[in-house]
Amino acid sequence: MPEDNLEIRDLRHQEWLWTSKELLFHGSVDEKMYKVYSGLAAYANNHTQKAFPSIATLMERLHMGRNTVIRALQNLEKEGFISVEREPGANNIYSLLEIRRVKKETTSTLADIQIIVPSQNTKLFFGGVQDLRSKTESENGKRVASFLLSLTVKYPNAPKGLIWGEVQKFERYWTEQNGTGTRERWQMEKTFQIDRRLVTWFTKKQHFKTTVGTAGKGNKIIV
Repeated sequence: MPEDNLEIRDLRHQEWLWTSKELLFHGSVDEKMYKVYSGLAAYANNHTQKAFPSIATLMERLHMGRNTVIRALQNLEKEGFISVEREPGANNIYSLLEIRRVKKETTSTLADIQIIVPSQNTKLFFGGVQDLRSKTESENGKRVASFLLSLTVKYPNAPKGLIWGEVQKFERYWTEQNGTGTRERWQMEKTFQIDRRLVTWFTKKQHFKTTVGTAGKGNKIIV
C-alpha cells in the first residue's frame, strides 16, 4: 500500500489521557500496573489529578480481575506513583503523583539486596562468625569475611567496625542457648530463614537505612 494512503490517527477528535514515559520505561512497573495507572489517568481530574473510580469500574473497563486490580494499585502506591485516600463506605480517592526521572545511580537499603544464605547453612554461617571473631582459619570464616566486605561496599558511610559489630550481635543473640543447653535460640523458632532475619536485623538499624553508592536493586550477597 502506498504510504500516502495510510490513515493515521486524528488527534483533533479523540479523548486522550496522559501517562509518563518514565512510568512506561520504569523497571519496577509491569503491564498490569501500567494498565491500571492508565485507567486512573482516564478518570483523573485535569487540575487536581485525583480520580475515584471503584474497583468494580476498573475491573469492568480494563477487563481485569479484582485481585489483579487491587494488587496493581497496591504496587503503584508502594512505588510512589499514586497516593490513596481511604474512607469507609466510599470509593478510594487516588492522586496521580509526580513521577521523577529514574536515575542511573540509585540509593538502596539492605532490603533491596537478595542475601542468599540457605537455611540449612545457618549453623555454618554462625560458626563462620565465631571463627572470624576468634581469628580461626576456616572456609566458613572466609565466607563471612566476604559477606562483610560486600556490606562495606554497599554501605560506604557505615564504619566497618559498626558492620562487624552488628553481625556479631546478630550471631550472639540467635545462638544463645536455652536453660538446658541443648538448643540455641534460632533452633527454637518454628521457621528460621537466615536471609530474612538478616534483612530485618539490619533495616532496624539507623546506619543501614540509607546508603550512597552506584549499586542498584537486585544485587546478590552470597554467604
